[in-house]
Amino acid sequence: MNRKNRLIVFFAILLVILLGIIALKDEFTANSEGGSQLGKVPATKEISFKMVREDIQVAFNEMVDIDERWRLKIVQFEPHCVLSQPMGSGKIESISNSEENPAIKINFYKNDEYQHYQICFLNKSGFHSLKEGQRFFVEFLNYYGFQEKDSGKFSIQTANINIRRIE
Repeated sequence: MNRKNRLIVFFAILLVILLGIIALKDEFTANSEGGSQLGKVPATKEISFKMVREDIQVAFNEMVDIDERWRLKIVQFEPHCVLSQPMGSGKIESISNSEENPAIKINFYKNDEYQHYQICFLNKSGFHSLKEGQRFFVEFLNYYGFQEKDSGKFSIQTANINIRRIE
């Protein structure tokens, strides 16, 4: 191969690499601007959390006041939790009764009217998506009184959680 052909091949390879980098950069930028896990809150929005109630014990399936307007209720517990399909449906289920990936589902109410849910994993506190209008964020710290019901459903007596205000 002569020198002229080598230069042409070199520049052709360089061009392909540059076009690939540009294409990947454009795709990454589009995805990062598209929003959070479910696309509900823009990823570029700066979010901070302020502790409202720390390490409180909450009974399963009972309403708990957060402030004068907001309340929450733990409505589901899954010991070996996986997210159900389709993703973003808000449904969770267990693939076994083994306590390998415990999670709770919490419903939030404003003035006693349902607003949204949050799924909290015990061992994955950073795994979450924020929903439009969400004012509070729960961290799942621990649980007590795990039970498997005859119906194949699961429950707990209490869970310890942190409640933070989204600002």
